[in-house]
Amino acid sequence: MWDEIIKSRLDSNGSLRFPVYLSSAFNLPEGERYRYSRENNPTVEELARVISLTEDSESTTCFSSGMAAISSTFMSLLKPGTKLLMGSDCFARTYNLAQKIFRQWGVEICFTDPGLDNLLSVNFKPDVIFTETISNPLTRFYDQSAIRSHFGDEPVIIADSTLSTAFNYNSLNDGADVSLQSLSKFASGHNDAIGGSASGKTKIIEDIDQMRRNLGGSMDPLTAFLVKRGLETLPIRMERINRNALEISRRLMESSKVENVLYPMLEIHPDYRNTSQKLKGGGGIVTFYLKDKIQNVKEHLNKLRKIPRANTLGGIETGISHPFSMSHRSLLLDEMKRLGINERMLRLSLGIEDIEYIWDDLQLIL
Repeated sequence: MWDEIIKSRLDSNGSLRFPVYLSSAFNLPEGERYRYSRENNPTVEELARVISLTEDSESTTCFSSGMAAISSTFMSLLKPGTKLLMGSDCFARTYNLAQKIFRQWGVEICFTDPGLDNLLSVNFKPDVIFTETISNPLTRFYDQSAIRSHFGDEPVIIADSTLSTAFNYNSLNDGADVSLQSLSKFASGHNDAIGGSASGKTKIIEDIDQMRRNLGGSMDPLTAFLVKRGLETLPIRMERINRNALEISRRLMESSKVENVLYPMLEIHPDYRNTSQKLKGGGGIVTFYLKDKIQNVKEHLNKLRKIPRANTLGGIETGISHPFSMSHRSLLLDEMKRLGINERMLRLSLGIEDIEYIWDDLQLIL
């Protein structure tokens, strides 16, 4: 399957790279299939084909961002009275979308405390279930087969597969109906493109795609070209990233300055019994807590000389963030407390550099 991804479809001129179709519209009747690039574009369509190969899905549609993929998917499935079950440990914007918008629209939402056991123990009969396969930033693993087995066939199960990627865990083959990705992260892998995708059975993806067309959150063709190029190296990047993340997490565990480390493939991780069996690798996110409070986050992280401080993840270069003041800053203090997000938490996104290059720089903040 991964070999097939590299074998791009050639155009009529025999180009080794699928071309970027920057045209906004297409001449009819020859261009009837595409008509207008906001609705459909050959380069974006080719990316969707490749993503379907990685996800082993019948169909895929692509978006201008990961949040466009999430919002369009939610809007195609939710209506007043729908019961939505969500793990609270997810990207803050996803949480806010459900809490501040869809709840006001009459969607009944049950947020569970972090962890699969909490999700499975609720007294709530959902129509739709949403989890991240590996949650951000707590790295909890949500086993889609366990969710499907517990709740049965009726609920639509949505899995945000951004942190695991289909390389480490195929959520669709394990019980999920829809697999979402922020393609800006590990999928593209170079911090130079913003995009999202939704994959699954054709029937459900067609509805999501129609919502994309109605809302206008369509991917542009140049982004599609960049993401497809990144996907072609995903296996080799993730193999290196998996190794780096596991080694760094083990070294952090041994540091006298670190109180706790969260990484799915560590034996101390609360989900290790599952992750060791289900995941090919733990992915690139390592979250850790310093023992001492950081007095000035900006000054503290500015001690780093090689690792950039950025509110993103998934690139070939290692990056670091402070969830309390960055990715999850929009949450209320009580919501952060529920998740265990505090001022001493740092989130690493491991890249493909030499392990000593990464570790030497981390010593500056430990």
